[in-house]
Amino acid sequence: MKPLRICLVNSRLEGPYPPLGIGYIASYLRKYGKDKYDIKIVDGNCCRDILKEVYKINPEIIGFTALSPQIKEAVDLSWQIRKWKKTIFQVVGGIHVSAMPEETLSKGAFDIEILREGEETFCELVDLFSRNKLSKDALERIKGVCFKDNGVFYCTPRREEIADLDMIPPPARDLFDMKHYLSYHLAIRGLTGSRITTVMGSRGCPFNCTFCSSKIVFKGVRQFSTEYLIAEIKDLIKQYNIKAVFFTDDTFTINKEKIRNFCTQFINEGLSAKIKWEVQGRVNLISWQDLELLQLMKKAGCVQIDYGFESGSERILDFLKKSTARISDNERAIQVTKKAGLQVMGTFMVGTPGETEADLEKTKDFVSKNFNQIGYFQTFVSTPYPGTELYDICFEKGLVAKDYFEQLSEEGLKKDGPVVYCDTVPREKVIEVLRYLNN
Repeated sequence: MKPLRICLVNSRLEGPYPPLGIGYIASYLRKYGKDKYDIKIVDGNCCRDILKEVYKINPEIIGFTALSPQIKEAVDLSWQIRKWKKTIFQVVGGIHVSAMPEETLSKGAFDIEILREGEETFCELVDLFSRNKLSKDALERIKGVCFKDNGVFYCTPRREEIADLDMIPPPARDLFDMKHYLSYHLAIRGLTGSRITTVMGSRGCPFNCTFCSSKIVFKGVRQFSTEYLIAEIKDLIKQYNIKAVFFTDDTFTINKEKIRNFCTQFINEGLSAKIKWEVQGRVNLISWQDLELLQLMKKAGCVQIDYGFESGSERILDFLKKSTARISDNERAIQVTKKAGLQVMGTFMVGTPGETEADLEKTKDFVSKNFNQIGYFQTFVSTPYPGTELYDICFEKGLVAKDYFEQLSEEGLKKDGPVVYCDTVPREKVIEVLRYLNN
């Protein structure tokens, strides 16, 4: 009996890093699936014609992953695949699905949706499908899914998250076109050169920022062990000759004892001489008492900490970060990080609903004042994504379309810069500030 053919699809969203999410889905299924499965990944970042690659594989199950900007393409692909072969069992997951399950299911040709963390759920679905046991009654017993039956929309109870992340094998990077990703020459985010990749050190964030959708998928914070991460990085060096790593954790600096242990073992294993690395931090978690810890990070090979400064306006920062960070925190984080010998990467947002021209000027002033201390920075337009509080606020103000697919279409039609979702400053002014800062 031939193994069940499974195809995991990452809709196109050009970027320099592989989509680790479906890599974990594949590795988990390999280890815990009740049967042997033939798993392939079709990555829209690496191939020009996703459908052509799917047709070659001729899968019996296809699993899509999609962020909100990708969801329209995933929906279109699902209909083309359904038209080509009706018997393929189509599954979709990802953060957008968890935010808008009913709308997504009504738009696409998907048979079932997976909400939130997907490893256990997808494995359970595949095992049942493989043994011809995927009835409506069986679906109702699977936690964390949505589906339709006779036009009625069903959602099962939330699945508990995997408590011990170490039980999940590292992403199945052998299924990615790693040659493609490792050929990128990156000159941003402090990591210059090629052979740079990502590692996930934790899942979740304890904060609840207005613009962030992390809380939709994850409750609290769970971390991979230091031993797990070091073994993964050693394997990356052995298999792919990796030179640098960007940790994708929302807030790497949340557990300082864990950082200390990680750095100490990293040095003791001799990895600090082989690998440069970079993390994302949070300004209100950095004080002068952490100077020695940041110096240890530098000794262990860390080159940069990325901070979401967001705004130079106290009022807008309060709105975006729920009063958990101050402008003084931004400034202190810069000073401590630079004192430790690390680079600072900063990100900013402009065009937030309720923002005034005076607020925009404060952001420009903050950047100008700290320009010599910030090694790299990027400015983005505040964009409301489904599932975030910012999206709900914009919806109430009539700043986003009732149908999210209409919003995506509008964003795609803009040729003179991004759509601005601000009700208090003209779009032209926001774009002017955006271009001024990014130039």
